[in-house]
Amino acid sequence: IIGPKGSGKKLIAHKIHESSNRSKTIANIIDFKNINESELVEMFEEDSIWALSDPRLHVKGLKVFNFHPVYIVLNTNKFSVYEKLKREKPIHTWNLDFIRPHISNNHGPKTFFLELVDYLSNFGGRCINELISNKNK
Repeated sequence: IIGPKGSGKKLIAHKIHESSNRSKTIANIIDFKNINESELVEMFEEDSIWALSDPRLHVKGLKVFNFHPVYIVLNTNKFSVYEKLKREKPIHTWNLDFIRPHISNNHGPKTFFLELVDYLSNFGGRCINELISNKNK
């Protein structure tokens, strides 16, 4: 679910959950796009949520993941890197040469995203239209 801040993405996620076959379970909506620095730092502690093995991701209910593309590319655990780069140049002018020195090879948003995609491609997941069409049957 994408849209500008305040456009109702979380409300839509909750409405999708309410109309799904899993509506009697708890909706777990994780918004990685608007996370603040302290939350981001907390996620990169040793018991990080950047691993599918994290028990917080294995509770029953709908899970909506919202990754900001810049976090995936930078793969950094420091929100300050993103903020620094934004101050230096507008995002639409960034190129690989500009961001390359700031890209992390450690475990972070990119590695978690790729792990999540791999998991979903092997074990299944549902698209929003599938959840809605299953509820209407």
